Amino acid sequence: MKMIWHWTKVIHFKSIFFFEIGKNKEKMFKILFVAKDFLFCIAAIKNMANCIKNNGKITCCVYPKKGLYSFPSVGLYRSFFNINNFFNKKLALMYSYFSSYFLYYILWIPNKTPLLKKLIYLLEKYLIVNVRIPDKKWRLLDTYDAITPYYASTHTSEEIIEWFETAGCVNIKNTQWGDTSFTGIKK
Repeated sequence: MKMIWHWTKVIHFKSIFFFEIGKNKEKMFKILFVAKDFLFCIAAIKNMANCIKNNGKITCCVYPKKGLYSFPSVGLYRSFFNINNFFNKKLALMYSYFSSYFLYYILWIPNKTPLLKKLIYLLEKYLIVNVRIPDKKWRLLDTYDAITPYYASTHTSEEIIEWFETAGCVNIKNTQWGDTSFTGIKK
């Protein structure tokens, strides 16, 4: 299968990448983008809509506003791990392993106790980063993803729906990936 690369006017931001896979434009193609800033997200949806043909599907998944990615502890860890990229990325990976394979289990039992649940929530919100996903590989990945990006924005469902509507999409639906993951069809 031959790859045909399509770069849009947004590529100069170095955060959004578009590509097409297929033998010709009539075949199925997929578009991938990485956007960790509010303005990049809006531009990405609009440009994805420009790159696909009518009735093409667009999907967007971003960090939710009220969740782990908006906790002060996550912001604190991001600030620390982004001081020196090379050295601190390795520290971030070590912390991710520590959190995923040790903290998760240490905090799991007390979290089942109603009395300690609030205390653990406050610890996670203000002091430590602990992702509560049962699968340890995803937990490791999500912990690292939470504490390492230099730019990361959080959003609401309403914002994402507005992006899709602005891009001219219809049939906008929430996916099973969470409150801030949507799919829409280009008109």
